Amino acid sequence: MRAKSFFLVSCLLAAIIVGCGNAQRKNAVVPVRQQFINIAAGDATEIYRQFCGVLAEILNKNVPGLNAAVEMTGASADSIALLAAGKAELTVAKNDVAYYAVSCTEMFYGKKTGNLRGICALYPETLHIVALESSGIKKVSDIRGKRAAVDIDAGAAARNVLAAYAVPEKSVQMQYLNYAEAVKELIEGKADVLFITAAYPAAIIKETARKVKLLLIPIDENKIGELLRKHPFYGRQTIPAGAYNGQAKPVPAVSVASLLLASDRIGDEMGYKIAKAMYDNLQKLRGVHPAANSISKHNAFSGMTVPFNAGAEKFFKE
Repeated sequence: MRAKSFFLVSCLLAAIIVGCGNAQRKNAVVPVRQQFINIAAGDATEIYRQFCGVLAEILNKNVPGLNAAVEMTGASADSIALLAAGKAELTVAKNDVAYYAVSCTEMFYGKKTGNLRGICALYPETLHIVALESSGIKKVSDIRGKRAAVDIDAGAAARNVLAAYAVPEKSVQMQYLNYAEAVKELIEGKADVLFITAAYPAAIIKETARKVKLLLIPIDENKIGELLRKHPFYGRQTIPAGAYNGQAKPVPAVSVASLLLASDRIGDEMGYKIAKAMYDNLQKLRGVHPAANSISKHNAFSGMTVPFNAGAEKFFKE
């Protein structure tokens, strides 16, 4: 009888142990698979680097398993090239440069960049045409025969504007430089006019206006209309009076949209999570620069020039 009781107790204990083991397995924390991504940021003089830094903080805090790091790069074209080569997974870049990448034109002529995906459009960046007051340049047509320092990202836009005014590129001494070098050429008097694309007020132009007397050169309304018809990725923009030292009047201009881009290494599920984390923490991103206040779900599709990441697109359509 005691042997039978012992057998029953043993079976009961075994069942309890097995049951506890199953419960432990059910309640065990499953490790989250880590995904490491590089965010290619622009030159430190742009807002891109600050924006990408805040974005990395948001993603690391709000997307389980994601480990994002920021890598400083040069112009938008450099950042997009890193995505195309699989050396980065996210970047902020201008929509005209992104268009040239997917269409293999301009600086991407003959280069394969079909792996770009859009997460969302961010905010407008304005083409600034800034002349030394001493240069005698007061309108775009006056640039003929002058020396122009051109930010690499703004190169195509500069040529498009000059073409709208029938100013041949060969009639202008064009120097294609990085963001900071182009501004330096103007300050040192080695260039008469500067073409640069940046969200206003651009800190580097504000600083330049304190060192030398500048004029912001307007684009005529009929020319803006022509540019928008020929190049749909441009937008209509006005630099408000007082944006820069000595600027008494509003200046009509064209703009491009800054985009958050991903490589196709970012899957649809992760694309959804990135978009959600961003828009759940929008105030932090808006604090980077006044232009970032225009980031909204309503504008997420505006100016997108590459195919969307399906997960990000799903988030905005929800």
